[in-house]
Amino acid sequence: MWLQHPNFKERFGSWWRELQGNGWEVANGRRNRKYIKVLENERGLVLNNSKSIKEEILRYFEKLYASPSEESWRVKGLNWSPISGESAPRLESPFTEKEISKATFQLDMDKAPGPDGFTITVFQDCWDVIKEDLVRVFAEFNRSGIINQRRLRGVLHETIHSTQGAFVQARQILDAVLMVNEIVDEKRRSREEGVVFKIDFEKAYNHVSWDFLDHVLEKKGFSPRWRKWMRGCLSSVSFAVLVNGNAKGWVKASRGLRQGNPLSHFLFTLVTNVLSRMLLRAEERNALEGFRVESSLKACGFWDPVIERISRRLDEWQKTYLSFGGRITLIQSCLTHMPCHFLSLFKIPASMAAKIERLQRDFLWSRVGEGKRDHLVSWDVVCNLKAKGGLGFGKISIRNFALLGKWLWRYPREGSALWHQVILSIYGSHSNGWDANTIVKWSHRCPWKAIAQVSQEFSKFTWFVVGDGERIQFWEDFWWGDQPLGVQYPRLLRVVTDKNTLISSILGSTRPFSWNFNFRRNLSDSDIEDLECLMRSLDRLHLSHLVPDMRSWSLSPSGFFTVKYFFLALSQFSSLPLVFPTKLVSNSQVSFKVKSFVWLVVHKKVNTNDLLQLRRPYKTLSPDIFSKDGLGYPKEHL
Repeated sequence: MWLQHPNFKERFGSWWRELQGNGWEVANGRRNRKYIKVLENERGLVLNNSKSIKEEILRYFEKLYASPSEESWRVKGLNWSPISGESAPRLESPFTEKEISKATFQLDMDKAPGPDGFTITVFQDCWDVIKEDLVRVFAEFNRSGIINQRRLRGVLHETIHSTQGAFVQARQILDAVLMVNEIVDEKRRSREEGVVFKIDFEKAYNHVSWDFLDHVLEKKGFSPRWRKWMRGCLSSVSFAVLVNGNAKGWVKASRGLRQGNPLSHFLFTLVTNVLSRMLLRAEERNALEGFRVESSLKACGFWDPVIERISRRLDEWQKTYLSFGGRITLIQSCLTHMPCHFLSLFKIPASMAAKIERLQRDFLWSRVGEGKRDHLVSWDVVCNLKAKGGLGFGKISIRNFALLGKWLWRYPREGSALWHQVILSIYGSHSNGWDANTIVKWSHRCPWKAIAQVSQEFSKFTWFVVGDGERIQFWEDFWWGDQPLGVQYPRLLRVVTDKNTLISSILGSTRPFSWNFNFRRNLSDSDIEDLECLMRSLDRLHLSHLVPDMRSWSLSPSGFFTVKYFFLALSQFSSLPLVFPTKLVSNSQVSFKVKSFVWLVVHKKVNTNDLLQLRRPYKTLSPDIFSKDGLGYPKEHL
């Protein structure tokens, strides 16, 4: 159809010239900016010809990845905490069909792992046909020395100290941030002395000695075969150095870990664990001494780095020509997630949230070279859920609230975690037996105060699954029916001796139930009727002394907490109309650019002539432009 258009060649030529003016010039400009014309080496010599620049860069990387011959590190006197005798042989055992199947079905369906072009979709759909052949292939690879990084990740928690959180299963990086903030705040409140220091590794991965790594693996209890595999994975790599876009020579490494290797971060965790244990050993011997540092630098605002990072990213994007749909995509996929690490632990001030949202809002309605533009749709509508006519951006404060709720979910489920023990030691336990104390009166700096403020909304969406009845409160917790039993039977609650009694204390552990209610007075006729109704209802209850009580998330079909469902629930307060053609706008099979325009049309916010008359009356061409015989069309025409 386009080829038959009478003006096809003219339009194609215009598009081609525009592409040359925008896309290629940007690419060439980027290449010119990165081109190395002059280089000053470590000795202060200035190099200005391509050959000497290439040789100097090669020498730098050869030195970086070369291990000094006289270097030999060995550490003694540490508690290495080796992996168990059962875990070591399991690391090198042949792969099972279950492991191979799980890995296959977790891969991206559109990826093609081999040169034949078959995508992962083929392997998943034809699994019953090809699984036996795949198992044989992986068995052969295992005999040849293939490494399963999933197995290594599964045993790290046995040998890595609890003070380390990165890359260890069931631990999170933010756990350490929470503990540091709480401990520092507790020290400040109690006026106790303490030392805090931050270590920055220079070229951390590149400086790892292979001999020292092998020494650590040996002390950690890894078998000689596994250590040989590790050495093979590391020593079989050569690096080509790109100089001004061309590969210039090869560098053979004798130390260092590759950034893209899926094993590297686990191996680096094992190496840094030695430093952690050395510090613990020094603490036991009272060998750590601090020194006073006079600070005259003025601290910048806590949230300023987040604002600066978003602003820098926007400066890069605003130099390119992006459609309205493209700007929506960038806000949804990038801008809303950039402050998530801060929002996951600290409560954002209202002024900072407003500043971030203003940056998003200005970027959404801006275009290159057009100056200030109209904000066609109110920000409250834009942030609303898609089902209610919004774009689903969400308010920063609500997202912050939902992210903090994750800590309340994790706390009772990770009783052995170090961060749990720190919070428990500082604040104590809540009367419900599940949470830490949520009454935090002292410092506004401690993260747990912000987390505790979420508990009231969080508890609205939790309910309890009865196992042995040893942790659930019979009257106060939400575990039977659509309300706590104390709310369903208020007259019985008023006459019980202890309102915090557990289920097992009243019903016992086996059937028939013991019914130990411990009322403080004789029951009236109406009380007896309520009690009979309650006992008939609970006759369907089954207790299991083998299964512990669990807390469940009512918003999720799986019963597990997700930030997404909590965020959606908190966003339901909007009073905007529910009627919106969501399927027409969101689920149609057209490009997102078209969907974005249709979204504006449905809201009647496209800059038609009648709206321009209201927004810029001083630019109206004629007072009769909106009349029946006028030149323009109103928004209803669209």
